Amino acid sequence: MKKLTAILLALALVSCTKTDDIAAGLETYREVYDAQTETEVPYSPPEEGVSVNGIFSDLHVIRDGKYYFETRRRAAPDSDNYVTMLAYADLENGTCGIVCPDPLCTHEEDECPYAQLRECYFSDDPGVYYAYTFGHPASRIWKVDMNRGTVETVYSMETTSGFIIGYDGGRLYFYERIELTENRKTVKKVRLSYLDHASQEVVRIGYVPDGYGGAFQFVIDGEIYFTMNSGRTLMKTDPEYRNVTLVAELEASASKWYFDPDTEEFFYVHRDYDNFKGSFHVAKDGVSKQIHLPHEDVYSFILTEDKIYYTVFDPVYYGTSSLAAYFNVSGEEAKTYDYTGGKMYAVSRENPSGEAELVYEVSVSEQDRVAMLAESIVVGDYLYYTEAYVWRQVIDGVEYVTFSEHEEGKVRVGLEDGSVMRIAFE
Repeated sequence: MKKLTAILLALALVSCTKTDDIAAGLETYREVYDAQTETEVPYSPPEEGVSVNGIFSDLHVIRDGKYYFETRRRAAPDSDNYVTMLAYADLENGTCGIVCPDPLCTHEEDECPYAQLRECYFSDDPGVYYAYTFGHPASRIWKVDMNRGTVETVYSMETTSGFIIGYDGGRLYFYERIELTENRKTVKKVRLSYLDHASQEVVRIGYVPDGYGGAFQFVIDGEIYFTMNSGRTLMKTDPEYRNVTLVAELEASASKWYFDPDTEEFFYVHRDYDNFKGSFHVAKDGVSKQIHLPHEDVYSFILTEDKIYYTVFDPVYYGTSSLAAYFNVSGEEAKTYDYTGGKMYAVSRENPSGEAELVYEVSVSEQDRVAMLAESIVVGDYLYYTEAYVWRQVIDGVEYVTFSEHEEGKVRVGLEDGSVMRIAFE
């Protein structure tokens, strides 16, 4: 693939306060994305035979030829509230949009039925998916039918602490953390249930047995995968916990993962933020081993059928985080970094230790947005990554810098043709 490069301009971050001492010895960069750099180039769909559904991850949803993702905007120009909306990119023709079909809709929370629905879990029926919302006194599960333009509540949880695990075999699996009274004591239990897609009935499976209070990861082929021991033990089980099996003892906790059902390989990366270290691993048949890529200290990765795209710890310091002001934190927790340095490499899955190719590099200069390459996906010849805003605020005369978790959009980059397109919820 052609390398996409730009000039790197190092600028000094000027401040009148002593808090900038923590930046000593670190380069500070600022970056700007100029709308004029966006190019009009015909979209090229994935080549015939290129799968966009074969690799499983909780970081992206691809269904019916579309890549779905969340995007956000402020509810009003001066508001501290935000509206979440599911957006999509059509992988066949390159068009983009949001799931709300009404062009006259304001997309405000109290008016748009599609607003504030979190994540999406597609059913067996094209255009029909499930989502959830947090709320008081309980969270809700919603069914969205984009064919009929309907959004309806299908289940109200008994708690705000409940989440969807995944959809598999006509069932939407979810769990709730329930408080029960046993022997005059209040105990917390995790209750598993599923929503039958055909009948729309909720079936209680039961409570997770003691000793298996791990973190659910995904469900596939009738088995629920979960991690234990601070993410270092990967297990799988049938929904009734009659057959619990060790998948692998991981060499380190998984910060990001992919699962390839064809090869039954669980790929993951471990991060050590204190020392800017990272390692790439694969687990199969109960054994986990480290894969050595051309670069050390892997930060994140993307798995496709034939390639491994990855970024490394190359931290770019932006300033002191507002956490230092609001929560009195210090050290590394008080610093805001772009850990990837804006570079992405690629190697072949067949020869991961072979020569790496620099496939993308963002330009660096004065900036108000940052490329979150760790939250990205590659489909065909296109890279999609999250674009976050650099939020600067002055508190008691000190400037603090954080990456806003809101007002995010996606950027689509043609790795072959150099085209750039922004996808935003406006």
